[in-house]
Amino acid sequence: MKAWTYTTRGLPTQVLTLTRSHPQPHPTDLKPYEVLIKVSHAALFSPEAQLMSVIPHFNSKPWIPGRDFSGTIVATGSDDGNGTGSNENVLKPGDPVFGMINPKKYRGYDGPLTEYMVAPRESVVLKPSNIKLDAASTLGACGCTVIGFAELAGWIEVVDDGPGKPRIVNKAVGKRVLITGGSTATGLFMLQFAKHLVGKDGFVVTTCSPRNEEAVRRSGADEVSQLSFALPLRSTLFCDASMQQISCRPLTTYRIGHRLHQISAAPNSSETKILLLSL
Repeated sequence: MKAWTYTTRGLPTQVLTLTRSHPQPHPTDLKPYEVLIKVSHAALFSPEAQLMSVIPHFNSKPWIPGRDFSGTIVATGSDDGNGTGSNENVLKPGDPVFGMINPKKYRGYDGPLTEYMVAPRESVVLKPSNIKLDAASTLGACGCTVIGFAELAGWIEVVDDGPGKPRIVNKAVGKRVLITGGSTATGLFMLQFAKHLVGKDGFVVTTCSPRNEEAVRRSGADEVSQLSFALPLRSTLFCDASMQQISCRPLTTYRIGHRLHQISAAPNSSETKILLLSL
């Protein structure tokens, strides 16, 4: 099968090679907790390119990059009874799915820049019928980050209605929201979700460079500023989508009494990605 591979660290433009005879995984190779997927789409993010540049290649095996994907189930491993996820008994050949390889298992599995891939069953969920495969492939990293942040910030509450049945309670209706770095990958997702949550009576403010103003307005921004310290500070909820870590601290630099949340990666929670089905 065809696959984009690399055997040494470096920028993708320097080290990626299109291999036309890469070994294809077969259903008989699957472990009980794995699924075989025919890849439809893959989503790439800048951190992956950075990792390719800094992580040494530890063996002679060609690596396939990427984490986020969508596609169709070809085969599933037999059930080992160990409870690999609430969706383990519903995935079957022919199902359209999307998912993300857990960063902790990144080197244990090939990425999605190939025709067929093997993934842990816990990293794959059914695709909702109202989302196309190309859009679903982007929901892994950024989508989970947004859901995790919204819960952390108190925008939503996750109610457990039973195994595999989380329900989102919207607690941000009518709020004013400030999202700095709105033109980043996570920022654009955050703008859309925030606008959905605050509704017609809410207000979403963001920051970005002039060249990206049209994109952030299309994603839900009601007001755009180029200078983070010249913003209307009546906002009550703050999100910084351009920082390098998840944290929560008093927002003393903007206005005492508010909170600043900095985000860049999704919380490590198998429940988080399942919530995407409820959007």
